[in-house]
Amino acid sequence: MHIKLTNDGYSFAKSKKNSSDLYVFPNVNNLYEPVQILLSNVFVGYFLIPDDHIWNYNLMGIKFNNNQNMHHILIYHNHFMQIYIDQITFSNFLCLTKETQMKLTSKHPLYDKSVMKCLIAYVLEFWNSFYHYLLFYFCYSFFG
Repeated sequence: MHIKLTNDGYSFAKSKKNSSDLYVFPNVNNLYEPVQILLSNVFVGYFLIPDDHIWNYNLMGIKFNNNQNMHHILIYHNHFMQIYIDQITFSNFLCLTKETQMKLTSKHPLYDKSVMKCLIAYVLEFWNSFYHYLLFYFCYSFFG
């Protein structure tokens, strides 16, 4: 279930901004309302990520602290997806055991040599995007 803050919820969170009991919520349901999220392949906007490009979960939930010393940058959706998500997916697949990899690929309905060609193309695309990321990072740090 996805939720959205109501005006009452926003004013409650604003009043508790610098207090230690920020995560102590009253037992009421008028602070938020359920909403439907429409997924689309088109996302107009930016992601806010740490400037050292190391993504972690300290910005979510109970680990979040208003006094954290963090610096963030804005990044486009497509750039974020190519550099970060593809690398995570690829590294997660490589960390699996060979038996698990075979089970996953053998269940694929199109499992034949074309799957291996796609995997090789995916690896080449990964290295290509990683190269562009390094080039971008070098230029940004050198000329930045």
